[in-house]
Amino acid sequence: MKFINKFILATAFLLGSLGNGFADGPGQDFVIAVLPDTQNYAREESGYGNATRQMWYAQTDWIVANRASQNVVYVATLGDCVHNAGNHGQWRIATNAYYRIEKQSTTGLLHGVPYGVTVGNHDQSPAGDENGDTTYYNQYFGTAHFNGKPYYGGHFGANNDNWYTLFSGGGLDFIVFSFEFGRYGSVILDWAENVLAQYPNRRVIVLTHHAGADNSNVNATTTSFSAQGSAIYNRLKTNPNFFLMLGGHVFSNGGEGRRSDTFNGKTVHTLISNYQNRWNGGNGLMRLLRFSPSQNKVFVTTYSPYTGTYETDANSQFSFNYDMRKTVTVDNSNSGFSVAGTWSTGTTAVDKYGSDYRFRSTQPISEPATWSGGLVGSGNYTVQAWWSQGPNRSATAPYIVYHSAGSTSINVNQQINGGKWNALGTFNLNSGANQVKLSCWTTTGFVVLGDAVRWVP
Repeated sequence: MKFINKFILATAFLLGSLGNGFADGPGQDFVIAVLPDTQNYAREESGYGNATRQMWYAQTDWIVANRASQNVVYVATLGDCVHNAGNHGQWRIATNAYYRIEKQSTTGLLHGVPYGVTVGNHDQSPAGDENGDTTYYNQYFGTAHFNGKPYYGGHFGANNDNWYTLFSGGGLDFIVFSFEFGRYGSVILDWAENVLAQYPNRRVIVLTHHAGADNSNVNATTTSFSAQGSAIYNRLKTNPNFFLMLGGHVFSNGGEGRRSDTFNGKTVHTLISNYQNRWNGGNGLMRLLRFSPSQNKVFVTTYSPYTGTYETDANSQFSFNYDMRKTVTVDNSNSGFSVAGTWSTGTTAVDKYGSDYRFRSTQPISEPATWSGGLVGSGNYTVQAWWSQGPNRSATAPYIVYHSAGSTSINVNQQINGGKWNALGTFNLNSGANQVKLSCWTTTGFVVLGDAVRWVP
């Protein structure tokens, strides 16, 4: 692998939904630190050279020292925290590594940097048995340890072997799932989908120790899925917010690989990294994923804080496109909403968005309700409307969407499909101010109801 001094790379490469209806500018760049397969540091042994706990400590010390300057918002782990699940001393080394990123005194954050510890096959006893013993893992990284931390979302089953966390970065909200080695049946995937239904607007990241196939040439962009990686991808790919899966475990051919899979126009990137078979059991190598909302790109670097060097070959340093434009929502109570003429205010409908809504009788007069949203970044957006349904609503409520090619009128039936977001269509929009209008000029004897509109990238 080719190496370069950290100071050169830092300057040359690494630094490479709002209710008022006007998006802020692109959010600040932020970093997710990824620590794969730390088992050799925990046992302080390696097939090549000498692995030490100090290599692990160097990783988490770097996170603490650079938390503010690099805007490190999350720490992802990829399993095989230790080598021997029943070795108490190895788990004590693990706590010494990870507990330091929880300290308010060093991170400047009340609860430290959000993280969780993924369960690999070596964290189970017998190794690789998803129904085996994880007593020490749950003693030090279980629900009792994470309960009370605001980023901790919850867990599956009776222990913390499978969990989810919540964090934000660059004005974007994320949910992270961690699936233990070998656990990917319908029951746990049902659980994940039920959790996702509670967080429909969060961007989805999956951590699992075994995402790539054992016998694949991982040092390529055509990495094969493991059975677990395939099952997770195929079950969750229908969620349009799922975009990233991270795995370790596989160490042949350099221990790095990636693949991209697209379903219904949405791409999921799977990245594999595991350096345990390298010199000194990994020599402190870790991944840094820098998200740049202004460029809609994720820059991936591979770095060892222990040696102070980066790997710069094509499998260790690369980037991929990821749309980080923000959803812009305008409710009728926001400054981006206005009406012409007389529109009444209602509060009684149980399926309203927010605290109230506006309505008026249909008649042949041009007095529309208008939603104005300021978008950051041009491109395709799905425009959606929310209304509360009722038998007195118009079955031909005329929305008008303004876009880069002009305007399009869409008649919707407000007697049905209330209390949820309904797509008016997908349109190419320019950055800056954009409008949607609701006219009352349609079949008389009904009312049109103006509640909320949003633009979804």
